[in-house]
Amino acid sequence: MEKFLINSKNILLNESEIIFDDEKFSYEFQKLSENLNFIRVNGYNFILNSENENGSFYINYNGKKFEVDCKNSRDLIREKLQGGENKKKYSQEIKSPMPGAIVKITVEEGVEIKKGDVLLVLEAMKMENEIKATHDCKVKKILVNAKDNVEKGQVLIIFE
Repeated sequence: MEKFLINSKNILLNESEIIFDDEKFSYEFQKLSENLNFIRVNGYNFILNSENENGSFYINYNGKKFEVDCKNSRDLIREKLQGGENKKKYSQEIKSPMPGAIVKITVEEGVEIKKGDVLLVLEAMKMENEIKATHDCKVKKILVNAKDNVEKGQVLIIFE
């Protein structure tokens, strides 16, 4: 069995069984697509959408988004040897989540921003999407202008 720490809870896992808080569960897991997963736990079926967003991992289930912090045995040993848990690492850039056009940019280079601040508005498929800061930081460089067309994965803003 492999040991994990998920959201500060000890988990033991093998090919068909998971032990969570000293309780055993049978499970099956199947990856349906890049972000879509099928999981059966003790006979109950779940379809979960997962996503990696700027260094954090999220699971979407029943319209709710849950952040998941998962560490395997190697991560736990590394933390112990380094003298404690690493500070959460955030990306130093914001990338476009989809192709579209920049409607407006709401920040300037050199300004301090807070987590949740709207950085820019991206129009894709006739919908406006607010692109927000994932952490407190300072804007180093803005690589796009209003009305620019951008591709999925294109770097839009770099942080210090």
